[in-house]
Amino acid sequence: MPNRLTRIVFGLFLSILSIGYTTGCVRTCGFDPSDLAKWYIVQTPTKTATTVDRGRVVFLETEPTDRNFSVIGLVAPPDGAFDSYAETINAVRTLGALYGADAVVLVSENSSTGWGFIAGRAGAGGGSKETIRVRAKAIVWR
Repeated sequence: MPNRLTRIVFGLFLSILSIGYTTGCVRTCGFDPSDLAKWYIVQTPTKTATTVDRGRVVFLETEPTDRNFSVIGLVAPPDGAFDSYAETINAVRTLGALYGADAVVLVSENSSTGWGFIAGRAGAGGGSKETIRVRAKAIVWR
């Protein structure tokens, strides 16, 4: 028969696990893990790299000048894969989190607008779509 402390710890573990699954951010925050692996280029393999919570990964528009850091990887999600800039940045932060980054630093960004049309039995439609391209460095503080 497990003691009371064991039951409490197990109950806490299940609670944390269920909260993570309901928010979709235990590891990949709703992104497909096989896609995430394709979007990350390891620069400096580290023995201490562990997954961290995405909320802990800071998004920086420029390299920090007040702290020393090491680049551990490059993040390059596919162009136009996301519907908004925020969704793209969250994918970049998620990738950094999977590899233990403290921050992701914007290397480049651009967007373009294109037109698309579709026709079928039910009719035709179309319009413009913005394509967002972001490249970033995953870094850890020294």
